[in-house]
Amino acid sequence: MVCSVDDPRDLPGVHAHLVSSALLPAERLRHLLYSPIWDGESAHFDVRGEPASHGVAVTDSRLLISRDFHRRGRPPALFSVPFEHILYVELGTALLLGWFAIRFAAGGRLASVCLLFEATVGAEHFSSAVRAFRAAVGSRCRPHGGRACIPWSEVWNRVTPYQARNLAPLLFDGERPIAAIGSRLSWGLRRRFLGRAPVRVADDGTLVVTDLGVLYVMTEPDIRPDLWSYGVNVWTVPHDAIRCAAIVGAASRWRPLRRVRLTLARNQVTTAIEVPFDETCAESASGLVRILGEGPAR
Repeated sequence: MVCSVDDPRDLPGVHAHLVSSALLPAERLRHLLYSPIWDGESAHFDVRGEPASHGVAVTDSRLLISRDFHRRGRPPALFSVPFEHILYVELGTALLLGWFAIRFAAGGRLASVCLLFEATVGAEHFSSAVRAFRAAVGSRCRPHGGRACIPWSEVWNRVTPYQARNLAPLLFDGERPIAAIGSRLSWGLRRRFLGRAPVRVADDGTLVVTDLGVLYVMTEPDIRPDLWSYGVNVWTVPHDAIRCAAIVGAASRWRPLRRVRLTLARNQVTTAIEVPFDETCAESASGLVRILGEGPAR
C-alpha cells in the first residue's frame, strides 16, 4: 500500500537507489513516499498513467519521482522537476482511484508526470506530499502581503462536503484565504427535434487564493442530471507561475456565465486555467483579478 518513508534507502526495490543517488549532499527532504502499482492507465479529468510503482520525494527545490514498470524491456526511470519549471500540480480521487499529476515546462513544451494509486490508503500520503510542495514554493515568495482576508467560512460555504474532504488536507494552520469564486453545477434544457434535452450550464468548482498559493477544486461534471460523477480534482498553482489574470466570456442562454482565466507560464511555455463563476461572485472576481495581476511580492 502507499506509505510514507523516512529515508530513501528504505524505499522498496530499485527506488532506493534511484532516489538516493539523485539527492545532493545538502539537499533536504520535506516528504517521501512509496506508491505500488495501480493496475490501470486512465483516471478522471483526462489524467493518464501507466502501471508502475513510484517513489515521490519533495525537497526544498524540486520533485523527484522514480518509476519502475516491473517489466522486461521497460527500464526504471527517474524524473527531476525543479519548482521553477512547475506550472501546477493535480491531486484527485474518485472512490477507490486516486491520481497525482505534475504539469511542467520541459524542452519548450508542456510536459507531465502522472501516476495512479489506491485512494483509500494513499490519499493522505499524497496530500502530505502536496502540502510539502506548497510549503516549499510558498516560502520562495511573499504573495500579496498585507491584503485583507476573508473568513474560511466563506470558502467552506461554497464547496461541497466531498470537495472539502479533498481540499482541507492541503491547507496549513494559519493559512489565510484572500478571495474565493466559483459556480455550482446547474442544468438547462435545449430544444431538440423530439423535445428538450438537458444541457450543462455550469460546473461545480471553486477557486481559492490564499497567502500561500492558488487552489482550484472541481467536481467532475455529471453526465446527466440523474447520472452522478464522483471525481474531485484539486489544482495547486504556485503564485509565481501566474503571469496574468482576466475575466473572459459572455452570458449564456440561461444565465450569465463568465470565467476567470489564469495564464500560467514557465520558460516560454504557457497554459491556462479557466474558472466559471456565478454573478454573485462578480465583485470578488474583479478583486481577485486585480490581486493576481499585481504579482507576488518577493
